Amino acid sequence: LDWEIARLGIPTSSEFGKLITGSGSKSKQSLSYIKKLVAECIAGKPVSSISTEWTERGHALEQEAADYYALITDNSLHKIGFVLDEELQAGSSPDRSIDKLNHLLEIKCLKAENHVDILLSKHLPLKYVPQVQGQILICQAQQVDVLFYHPDLPHRIFNVKPDNEYLDSLKKILSETIQKRDALITLIEKERENE
Repeated sequence: LDWEIARLGIPTSSEFGKLITGSGSKSKQSLSYIKKLVAECIAGKPVSSISTEWTERGHALEQEAADYYALITDNSLHKIGFVLDEELQAGSSPDRSIDKLNHLLEIKCLKAENHVDILLSKHLPLKYVPQVQGQILICQAQQVDVLFYHPDLPHRIFNVKPDNEYLDSLKKILSETIQKRDALITLIEKERENE
């Protein structure tokens, strides 16, 4: 619960895809996501949490996948919890740090047919770029290893480095997001005073 409270009203890297696309342009979902952040700020609690069987499966397999990664790479892993960048007013919860904080591990446990798509991909699919570059930004990481793990299929690891042009776009969109969030909160407060 403390983890949920720390994230209230704050854009988080797992949701950055609702603000910025994998190619660096503004997402069509951004206004809807900003309104969710506004609602959390006003309510003082999470306003929606959708858990699917696949997110539950991902959580169940996360430790197994982390142990597997540690075994095949000979890296030691550490849980690091929620990282908040107070200046950006944004946060991130990477799955693990590798030996030191500037190298992160992100674990994805997809259903089999989606995992096959990953095995056929030459690059990290664009849908994961906002989250991973977001982790790089918030945690000031030099690299994120994205492990796609399925217990019955071959694994795949993408080593992602900072993309400075993308990070500049992300910072700009995050700044606009916070300004819009705060402006909407102010507007709602004024409306309530006038009732």
